[in-house]
Amino acid sequence: MKYFPLLLALTFFMPTCCFAADPPSIVFCESFDDNWKAKKKGTEFYGTTISWMATATKPYGLHRIILSVYRQDGAKETLVARKNIDVNPEWDTTGIRYMSMPAEGEYTLALTTPDGNLLNKGMVKLFKGNSLAVEHKEETLGAKLEALFKKYAPQKEE
Repeated sequence: MKYFPLLLALTFFMPTCCFAADPPSIVFCESFDDNWKAKKKGTEFYGTTISWMATATKPYGLHRIILSVYRQDGAKETLVARKNIDVNPEWDTTGIRYMSMPAEGEYTLALTTPDGNLLNKGMVKLFKGNSLAVEHKEETLGAKLEALFKKYAPQKEE
Protein backbone atom coordinates (compact mmCIF):
# COMPACT_ATOMS: atom_id res chain seq x y z
CA MET A 1 0.00 0.00 0.00
CA LYS A 2 2.91 2.36 0.60
CA TYR A 3 3.81 2.11 -3.14
CA PHE A 4 0.34 3.08 -4.33
CA PRO A 5 1.14 6.83 -4.68
CA LEU A 6 4.24 5.95 -6.74
CA LEU A 7 2.24 3.65 -9.03
CA LEU A 8 -0.44 6.28 -9.40
CA ALA A 9 2.15 8.93 -10.33
CA LEU A 10 3.79 6.62 -12.89
CA THR A 11 0.42 5.94 -14.48
CA PHE A 12 -0.07 9.64 -15.19
CA PHE A 13 3.47 10.67 -16.06
CA MET A 14 4.74 7.66 -17.99
CA PRO A 15 2.83 8.39 -21.21
CA THR A 16 4.20 11.92 -21.41
CA CYS A 17 7.78 11.25 -20.41
CA CYS A 18 8.62 7.94 -22.02
CA PHE A 19 7.21 8.18 -25.55
CA ALA A 20 8.48 10.33 -28.39
CA ALA A 21 6.56 13.46 -29.30
CA ASP A 22 4.83 13.81 -32.64
CA PRO A 23 7.17 14.97 -35.41
CA PRO A 24 6.92 18.55 -36.63
CA SER A 25 4.12 19.04 -39.11
CA ILE A 26 4.54 19.79 -42.80
CA VAL A 27 3.20 23.23 -43.78
CA PHE A 28 1.14 23.16 -46.98
CA CYS A 29 0.61 26.26 -49.10
CA GLU A 30 0.02 27.45 -52.65
CA SER A 31 3.63 28.61 -52.81
CA PHE A 32 6.43 30.12 -50.72
CA ASP A 33 9.01 32.76 -51.47
CA ASP A 34 12.81 32.60 -51.24
CA ASN A 35 12.57 33.71 -47.59
CA TRP A 36 10.36 30.69 -46.78
CA LYS A 37 7.24 32.79 -46.28
CA ALA A 38 4.17 30.70 -47.15
CA LYS A 39 1.52 32.10 -49.47
CA LYS A 40 -2.01 30.91 -48.64
CA LYS A 41 -1.29 28.21 -46.04
CA GLY A 42 -3.86 25.51 -45.47
CA THR A 43 -4.68 21.82 -45.54
CA GLU A 44 -7.30 21.95 -48.31
CA PHE A 45 -6.62 23.09 -51.89
CA TYR A 46 -8.25 23.04 -55.32
CA GLY A 47 -6.29 21.28 -58.04
CA THR A 48 -3.48 18.77 -57.81
CA THR A 49 -0.49 21.10 -57.49
CA ILE A 50 0.66 22.10 -54.00
CA SER A 51 3.73 23.45 -52.26
CA TRP A 52 5.01 22.41 -48.84
CA MET A 53 7.72 23.26 -46.32
CA ALA A 54 9.09 21.18 -43.47
CA THR A 55 11.44 22.18 -40.66
CA ALA A 56 13.16 19.52 -38.59
CA THR A 57 13.97 19.81 -34.90
CA LYS A 58 17.70 19.84 -35.74
CA PRO A 59 19.90 19.87 -38.88
CA TYR A 60 19.38 16.78 -41.03
CA GLY A 61 22.99 15.64 -40.80
CA LEU A 62 22.40 13.64 -44.00
CA HIS A 63 22.81 14.05 -47.72
CA ARG A 64 19.43 12.47 -48.51
CA ILE A 65 15.98 12.19 -46.97
CA ILE A 66 12.96 10.28 -48.27
CA LEU A 67 9.55 11.75 -49.19
CA SER A 68 6.67 9.25 -49.10
CA VAL A 69 3.19 10.14 -50.33
CA TYR A 70 0.27 8.05 -49.06
CA ARG A 71 -3.31 8.27 -50.34
CA GLN A 72 -5.96 8.02 -47.62
CA ASP A 73 -9.12 6.06 -48.40
CA GLY A 74 -11.03 5.82 -45.14
CA ALA A 75 -8.90 3.72 -42.79
CA LYS A 76 -6.82 2.40 -45.70
CA GLU A 77 -3.51 4.07 -46.55
CA THR A 78 -1.77 3.33 -49.87
CA LEU A 79 1.76 4.39 -50.85
CA VAL A 80 1.46 6.21 -54.19
CA ALA A 81 4.90 7.81 -54.53
CA ARG A 82 8.31 7.78 -52.93
CA LYS A 83 11.34 9.84 -53.88
CA ASN A 84 14.74 10.78 -52.56
CA ILE A 85 15.41 14.41 -51.76
CA ASP A 86 19.05 15.49 -51.81
CA VAL A 87 19.78 17.81 -48.88
CA ASN A 88 22.73 19.58 -47.34
CA PRO A 89 23.59 18.04 -43.93
CA GLU A 90 23.49 21.56 -42.37
CA TRP A 91 19.92 22.19 -43.53
CA ASP A 92 17.02 21.90 -41.11
CA THR A 93 14.36 22.97 -43.61
CA THR A 94 13.32 21.69 -47.01
CA GLY A 95 10.33 22.05 -49.25
CA ILE A 96 8.93 21.63 -52.72
CA ARG A 97 7.22 24.40 -54.66
CA TYR A 98 4.54 23.32 -57.13
CA MET A 99 4.57 19.58 -56.52
CA SER A 100 2.15 17.61 -58.70
CA MET A 101 -0.01 15.10 -56.88
CA PRO A 102 -1.53 12.03 -58.60
CA ALA A 103 -5.20 13.11 -58.32
CA GLU A 104 -7.75 14.74 -56.04
CA GLY A 105 -8.10 13.12 -52.61
CA GLU A 106 -6.63 13.01 -49.12
CA TYR A 107 -2.90 12.48 -48.76
CA THR A 108 -0.33 12.07 -46.02
CA LEU A 109 3.21 13.21 -46.76
CA ALA A 110 6.04 11.86 -44.62
CA LEU A 111 9.71 12.80 -44.58
CA THR A 112 12.01 10.14 -43.18
CA THR A 113 15.69 9.38 -42.92
CA PRO A 114 16.92 6.54 -45.17
CA ASP A 115 16.78 4.19 -42.15
CA GLY A 116 13.11 5.05 -41.51
CA ASN A 117 13.17 7.65 -38.71
CA LEU A 118 10.25 10.06 -39.13
CA LEU A 119 11.26 13.73 -39.49
CA ASN A 120 8.01 15.42 -40.55
CA LYS A 121 4.46 14.45 -41.40
CA GLY A 122 1.35 16.24 -42.65
CA MET A 123 -2.04 15.68 -44.22
CA VAL A 124 -3.58 17.57 -47.12
CA LYS A 125 -6.89 17.31 -48.97
CA LEU A 126 -7.13 18.15 -52.67
CA PHE A 127 -10.41 18.94 -54.45
CA LYS A 128 -11.26 18.96 -58.13
CA GLY A 129 -10.54 22.38 -59.58
CA ASN A 130 -7.83 24.55 -61.05
CA SER A 131 -4.71 25.32 -59.13
CA LEU A 132 -2.99 28.69 -59.47
CA ALA A 133 0.40 26.97 -59.70
CA VAL A 134 -0.21 24.67 -62.68
CA GLU A 135 2.03 26.63 -65.05
CA HIS A 136 5.08 26.47 -62.71
CA LYS A 137 7.86 23.89 -62.70
CA GLU A 138 8.45 21.86 -59.52
CA GLU A 139 11.38 23.12 -57.38
CA THR A 140 13.00 21.33 -54.44
CA LEU A 141 14.66 23.73 -51.98
CA GLY A 142 16.38 23.71 -48.61
CA ALA A 143 17.91 26.05 -46.08
CA LYS A 144 19.33 26.47 -42.65
CA LEU A 145 16.78 28.81 -41.09
CA GLU A 146 19.26 30.23 -38.58
CA ALA A 147 21.47 31.50 -41.41
CA LEU A 148 18.47 32.94 -43.23
CA PHE A 149 17.31 34.69 -40.06
CA LYS A 150 20.74 36.23 -39.49
CA LYS A 151 20.85 37.41 -43.10
CA TYR A 152 17.62 39.38 -42.76
CA ALA A 153 17.73 40.34 -39.08
CA PRO A 154 17.87 44.06 -38.27
CA GLN A 155 21.45 45.23 -37.86
CA LYS A 156 22.66 47.29 -34.91
CA GLU A 157 23.69 50.79 -35.82
CA GLU A 158 27.14 51.84 -34.77
